Parts: sequence; C-alpha cells; structure tokens
Amino acid sequence: MTASSAHPAARSAPRPAWRRLHERWLRFCTPYDLESPDAALFRSLQLQPLLAATPWVAVANVLNALVVAWVFRGHAHLPAVLLWALLVTVASGTGLRAWRTWREGQWPRYCSSYTLWRATRNAVVTASLWAAPMVLGLPAADQTGRLTLLMIGAGMLCAGAFILAPLPRAAANYVLILTLAVQGGLVSTGAAEHAELIVLTCLYAVMVLAAAIHLARHYGQRMMAEARSDREKQLVHRLLYDFEQNAQDWLWELDAEGRLTHVSQRLSHVLGRPPESLAGEDLLRLLNLSLPRPTPEERQAQEALRQALGDVEPFQDLQVPLMLGGELRWWSLSGRRLVDDKGRWQGWRGVGRDATLEHAAQDVRDRREGFDSLTGLANGDQLDRQLAASEARPFTLFGIELQHFDALVDRYGRTVCDQVLQIVAARFRTVVRQGDLLARVDTVSFVLVSWGELTPVAAAATAQRLLDALMRPCVVEQQSMPVQACIGIVQLAPQGMEAPHDLAELMSRVSAALTLARAAGGRSFRFGTLSTADMPGTRSGHGS
Repeated sequence: MTASSAHPAARSAPRPAWRRLHERWLRFCTPYDLESPDAALFRSLQLQPLLAATPWVAVANVLNALVVAWVFRGHAHLPAVLLWALLVTVASGTGLRAWRTWREGQWPRYCSSYTLWRATRNAVVTASLWAAPMVLGLPAADQTGRLTLLMIGAGMLCAGAFILAPLPRAAANYVLILTLAVQGGLVSTGAAEHAELIVLTCLYAVMVLAAAIHLARHYGQRMMAEARSDREKQLVHRLLYDFEQNAQDWLWELDAEGRLTHVSQRLSHVLGRPPESLAGEDLLRLLNLSLPRPTPEERQAQEALRQALGDVEPFQDLQVPLMLGGELRWWSLSGRRLVDDKGRWQGWRGVGRDATLEHAAQDVRDRREGFDSLTGLANGDQLDRQLAASEARPFTLFGIELQHFDALVDRYGRTVCDQVLQIVAARFRTVVRQGDLLARVDTVSFVLVSWGELTPVAAAATAQRLLDALMRPCVVEQQSMPVQACIGIVQLAPQGMEAPHDLAELMSRVSAALTLARAAGGRSFRFGTLSTADMPGTRSGHGS
C-alpha cells in the first residue's frame, strides 16, 4: 500500500477516547456554540464580568490571607504562612492591569481562546494557593483555627464559583481543587467526627458548581440574544444609512414635545440648514412660520398635522405645505409613535418626501372633477362646495333655465345641441364678473353666484345681460337655432342670513323664482325671497 493510499485511512482513524471526552467537556462548559461567528465576541463578553470584580476579589484574597496569618500567629510555621500570604497578594494583583484596561474602555471587542485559557489558568493558580492552607494548615491548627480555615474555605469556594460562573471551565477547576484540598485537610486531621464534614463538603461543592453552570448557561443565552439584537440593529442602521444616502425620502424624529431629535443629512439638505441648527426645533412651528399668510387649504393641512401629532394612531401620506427658497412646496409625511420598554410615549418617528408635483397633479384632477366636461364651467359639486364655504358672505344667486331645449334636441340631434350648449356657456362667460361663479348643474340649467351685496337694480341688470346674451340665435353647421331662457333670482344679505347656508333651502327658493319666471314666458326673470323672514313677498322683472 502506498503512502498516498494510507493517508485517508489514517485521517479517518477514530480519535482517542480522552480527546472525545475533552471536547465534550469543552462544549458542556461553553454556554454558546464554539463554531459561532460571534464566538470571539462572546469570549470577550465572558471575561468582562470577571474584570469588573477584579479589585474586590484582590481585596478579599488579601484580607483572607491576613486572617490565615493571624490564625498561625506565634506558630512555628508563621514564616512560611507569611511567604504564602505574599504570594497570594502578588497573584491577586496580576489581574489589576487587565482591569485598568477594561475600565479605560480599551478592552478588545474580540478575544481568542488563549485568553480564556489564561483566565482558567489564573483560576487554577488561585485555587492551588488557597489549597495549601487547607491541606497543610488544617492538621497543624488548633480547634478555633480549623473552624476559621473551614469558614474561609467555604467562603472562597462559594464566592469564587459565582464570580467565575461566566467561565464554567474555570469555575469547575476552581471548585474541584478547593474541594479536594478541604477534604484532604480534614482527612489529615485524623478526627473521625470530620467524616460528616467531608460528605457535606462534597454536596456543597456539587450544588455550588451546578448553580454556577446554570448561571453560565443563562448568561450565555443572554449574550447570544444581545448579539442577535446587535446584529439586527446594525442591519437596520445600515439599511437606514443606505436609505438616507440613496433614496429621495428623508427620515425625521420628534420628542414628546414635538421637537426634532434626529435630523438626517437629506432633511438638512432639503431645508438648507445644518443638522445642529435644526435639532431641537419645533416641527409645527418650523412649518407654520414658513407660511406667514396661509390659504384656507394650507391652514387646514397644518391643522391636520397638528391633530395627527396629538393622536395615538400612526398616520401616512399626510400632506403639509411650507415655503422653501420663496417657492411653495408640499411634503408628504408618514409617522408612528415611539414608546420605551415600559410603553411610555417618547415622540414620533417617520419618513417624509417632496410631494409638490403629486399635489399639483391632484389639484388638476380636483379641478377637472369640479368642472363640467362639455362647457368647461363649474359643475354642481363645486357649486355646493363654494356655497358651503361661503362663511355667511352676502351673494346673489341666479338660476338660469333654457326653454324648449328638448325640442331642439329632437330636431337637430344631441351632437349639434351639445355645441349649442357650448356657445351658450361662452356667451354667459362674457357677462359674468371676474371672481363670480358660473356653473352648469343640469342639461339645460345654469347657476350664477355673484359674490357681494347687489342692489335689486344691479341684480336685475345682471339678469338682463344674461338674457340679452341669448338674443342672437346660435349657429351650428349653418343651422340657426334660437335659444330662450328664464331666470330666478335669490339675494342673501347679511341682515337676512343664517350661516352656514342651507343649500337645499337656497335651491328651493331659486326653483320657486324660476317657476314664476316660466309662468311669465320666455326671456324673463323673477326675484325670490330675500330671507327666511321675508318668504311671502316676491319681486319681479321682465326682460326686454
């Protein structure tokens, strides 16, 4: 058989039993996966609780060494005891350098397996030093001295196991050495009554070691959970960083008082101010001050944001206006509440984007929705909205109805008559004042809202101009078609108004006036009542 063919067989040979047992022991004593990519981080975290306790451990070791020296005062072995105490003191101070490094924040984030081995070696050295007075001191001490040494041994066993709990292998070695030392010392005394103490020491050591391993596993689980949490936070931070660097949107964060606490670079760039000058700014105040004279729509948007920030529910795509560089912009904000671990409100966090073009497109759609597609005049929906928002302003309402239009449709067809309606709308526009509202509310019905107070004479003159606009026939495809209309007029003056206006009541008055005008014949107008208190009376007029 060649060497090359023997090599795989040698490589697949079973490992010695002691090595397999050693690996199992290592895995049992390690509260995390040894193959984990975070193993080096976990090793560093394992050592930090030990480093934090290093000064107290050093003080306890020195004090206990002095107590042992006091027990053997006047004894022939006192020089040896003093030498031992000096060794304990020196050994206790070896960890202070590492403690100082940790205290100054310079402890490495990752540690090698060798670092853990050195910590375990130090635990073995400390246990071996304390094993000496147990093995050699117990037989030589008197009854009081033995009791003192046993108390020190039990205390060192318990305290050392719990301090070394993050390192189960070190804790196990420490407990095993001290337990054997105490038992060896008790056996060396030759006293039969110490048999119970030997058994109790074994039981005590097993319980302490089991508790230490349990604490180690709990600590390991916490380390792994924190590591997973840190990885998730780092991932979120990377995603947020990439989002801020590459996306057109920006992040914002407010405290419970509505002040900016996180100002992203993107938000800083959009506002044209450095992040440090924006931190602590009240967001609502920042937006409101940019618009010294907001329109009703802009005031409504500002109020919507104020209410959203005072609510508990998340909000999405809330559009708010602001002035940037002398230009009106619209932002779309989405956010949700921030709470701490106890559920207490901490503020808001969300994302924003520039929605100016989107808002402009929506305005175009709204305008199209508010206008009649055939004539380009306002439709009934826009008429209702403007009357509802008139806020007790005086106005005069003209209801215009085309007469005998169905006969024209029957004779000339719908297509030709649609062009007639377009001609009629165009002629009415020449009569309407700038700022007044002219709407088509039905196939043959129009409404004119003339804002402000009009005297009855001025209202009659406006109605007459509307009728005169239809004096000439409408010509479509060389067909001359006469069109007639009648008008009902309702005037609302401040002393006769009840705001907000009852739209149904207004249109009912207009219909009543139109009924009177129709009864009077074509090209006529009639006045309806001025106010609710004036219902019985009517005014009338005739077109020329």
